Amino acid sequence: MKRKTINAMLFSLLAVMLILGCKNAFHEPEYNPSDPIVSDGKTYTVTFDRNSGSGTVPTPMSGESGESIKLPYQGGLSRTNYTFGGWNTNASGTGTTFAADAPFTVPNQNVTLYAKWDAVANNSGGGGATTTDPGQGGSGGSSSSWNVNDLDSWNTAIARIKSGGNNKTYTITVTGDFSVPSSNDTFGFVTGLDVTIEGNQTISLSTKGLLLIIRSDQKVTVKNLKLKGRSDNNNAVVDVFGGTFVMEGNASIWGNGCSGVVTQGIFIMNGGSIFNNSDDFGGGGVYVLARTFTMNGGTISNNTSKLIGGGVAVEDGTFTMNGGTISGNTAEYGGGVFIMPYYEGIFNGTAMGNVVNNIPDNVSYGVY
Repeated sequence: MKRKTINAMLFSLLAVMLILGCKNAFHEPEYNPSDPIVSDGKTYTVTFDRNSGSGTVPTPMSGESGESIKLPYQGGLSRTNYTFGGWNTNASGTGTTFAADAPFTVPNQNVTLYAKWDAVANNSGGGGATTTDPGQGGSGGSSSSWNVNDLDSWNTAIARIKSGGNNKTYTITVTGDFSVPSSNDTFGFVTGLDVTIEGNQTISLSTKGLLLIIRSDQKVTVKNLKLKGRSDNNNAVVDVFGGTFVMEGNASIWGNGCSGVVTQGIFIMNGGSIFNNSDDFGGGGVYVLARTFTMNGGTISNNTSKLIGGGVAVEDGTFTMNGGTISGNTAEYGGGVFIMPYYEGIFNGTAMGNVVNNIPDNVSYGVY
């Protein structure tokens, strides 16, 4: 293993790639209707999502920031046992709702609005109106666990967690394969949160973006569950944005057109696999932007990067490897692991011997 100080040319190249690559898309500002809108003379697009409905989605609308447009009606969209309730800023329906044909001020960014579907009341038997909660596990609205098998039940569980208050523990058991739209606000800003998502099923991304974002003082453990990205994606599958993310059992993250995991929090990999992800910049498997990534088990394999760290790239922070295997990854520099100068890679015991068969090398510090 050779170490040299990274040269100025590569630093410049890294900066350009960071700007142009998918890393710059991780934390695009989330649309907030209460934010002031200052016209900048640029044109932005409002896109509409059927959000589990069927039929033709209204055509995207464009306008300059600050311009008022009229939102479309539902048109040919429909959903069995639901009525159309307007357009919402969140796929779960827990954001801000805008009525059809209502004025909408174009913000200083592109935005997606989701069809809001309201469950039809069931009045059978002459009793009072009730609605079905497809994701509820246990009884009543205070349950801390859910069985989910489709987007509806997933959205129900997520919405309950976001509205359930701080310092709570939850379990989501996934019992069926389904797809979810991307989210920059999975659990909102709830703190003291501890969520376990488990099951031997697959959750896939239906739109470009993040599948999970884990904010400060949130802990999410994924156990045995498979998280599938998109080959055309420009974001990681999981973004550890200050919180804690744990992979257990046979959990997997795969098939993404950007890093599998990007972390500037705490990422602990006790098992599972991160494979077949590709990134234009670095960290095809895992990109460490800050703080710590600890690998105790599992595999990171067959990921690619056009520049640094096909398996793992450490831009800032510390990578500690106590176990597991990193193999078959490819990058220009550090096919297995690339660690920027002044930052730390710790390989305990025989861990270094488990970084194997990466192209062109297994571990690189700066330019070798």
